[in-house]
Amino acid sequence: MKKENIVLAVVNKGRLLEGSIKYLKKRKFKILYDKDKRSLTGKIMGKNVIVNFLHARQIVDLLSSGIISIGISGLDILKNESYFKQKNIKIVKQLNFGKASIMAAVPIEFVDVNSFADLEEVSEEMRKKNQKLICSSKYKKLAQDYFINKNIKNFSIVNSHGATESECKNNISSLIVDVVQSGKTLRSNSLKTLTDSKIMDTSACILANKKALKNKNVLKIVNLLKK
Repeated sequence: MKKENIVLAVVNKGRLLEGSIKYLKKRKFKILYDKDKRSLTGKIMGKNVIVNFLHARQIVDLLSSGIISIGISGLDILKNESYFKQKNIKIVKQLNFGKASIMAAVPIEFVDVNSFADLEEVSEEMRKKNQKLICSSKYKKLAQDYFINKNIKNFSIVNSHGATESECKNNISSLIVDVVQSGKTLRSNSLKTLTDSKIMDTSACILANKKALKNKNVLKIVNLLKK
């Protein structure tokens, strides 16, 4: 009887793609692209594994629903999803690439705002004027949870769909929550991090659908990947 193919999803661009390819290669998971390296599909040579190249958030969505069994995506992407989605996914292994931090940043002209305590004072002053502290972010859940944890109540988070670092300059928001590696992009856009602004550290992770791990063939591939 022919074995059913296992679907492995890899991020299709950005900071995680190159690291994922290198990681797979070191574990003798050679990708045979359907056409060429621009193809968004392929397979692993000598194994019953199909490779799909997808958006990082889509990987988490499809893992949670069980449409795919295994994926490599960012820990930050997973933690920004609802608990309902997260509970269906197992973090198999955190990897040594795609490292960054999720942090809050404000314009450098906010000279008196250096911590979340300072930001809380600003938000309360805005509340008295019937205004809200506006934050731009692709990490709505992470930002919201962190603001509440820091006792900031008067805020609103708008979804960022583009270059988040530019949104303070464009008067869309008063601060941002975004992924930070070297901090160079923040400085280029006249932003600064707060002293207690780190929400979490992140990296690439091997993720798996929990129900799929009950399949011995999926578990075998996962065990090979996490070595």
